[in-house]
Amino acid sequence: QLTNLDLSNNINLTDLWCGDNQLVNLDLSNNTALTMLHCGINQLTSLDVSQNSALIGIACYVNPITNLDISQNTSLSWLYCFSNQLTSLDVTNNTALYDIRCHNNQLTSLDLSQNTALSVLLCQDNNLNNLDLSNNPSLRVLYCEKNQITNLNVSNNSQLVELKVYNNQLTNININSADDLIWFSCDNNQITSLDLSQNTALTSLYCRNNQLTSIDLRNGNNTNITNFYATGNPNLYCIDVDDPIYSTANWTNIDAQTSFSSNC
Repeated sequence: QLTNLDLSNNINLTDLWCGDNQLVNLDLSNNTALTMLHCGINQLTSLDVSQNSALIGIACYVNPITNLDISQNTSLSWLYCFSNQLTSLDVTNNTALYDIRCHNNQLTSLDLSQNTALSVLLCQDNNLNNLDLSNNPSLRVLYCEKNQITNLNVSNNSQLVELKVYNNQLTNININSADDLIWFSCDNNQITSLDLSQNTALTSLYCRNNQLTSIDLRNGNNTNITNFYATGNPNLYCIDVDDPIYSTANWTNIDAQTSFSSNC
């Protein structure tokens, strides 16, 4: 139940864990050796880390922080700032970042052009209408659901394993280059067709409530798909699969008019 924490004399402090308290302020100006900061679940409205250039990780999630300046934290590898009140986030100086979790804020844009090492990006539940991932070839996990994204190009993100884009405004998406993709969810968009024939590692597909007229799932590995949901697509009459008999028996979450075929 801490409401105050005085660290002004702890100049050699490298790791600080003060999460889940009632802190409204945190003065770190004298803690220049700090490398790890965990101050999530407090009442912080601001966080000044301008004097903490050695920081490798910041976890300041679940606070009412409205602004976060990390331009001086060039060694930062991971940033967990989700569930705050951020309207902007500048990570262009943080080229070492490999894990960004900024979901559940009020971001309208996110420039990732300098974050070439990025592996995990959780930016769901914001107000993003665009997301340029062309300079993030190492990206493996992308959650960008519950935004207002109208176009998403993942052709340079061939290492993707998990991709969640549901509840956006997409009309199409090409994931052919993501050979290792295991989980793909695109519910509640306006996508008209899906080609998943190159996604041989796929185990979960959620494509409900779109405008789909075709799905090509002839990836030679249909028996590994354990989660399949394609309801809410009234114009989807036929889905291309490896084995129609297997799919009919195992994939029952389809509309009444939809059937399976090896050649629609």
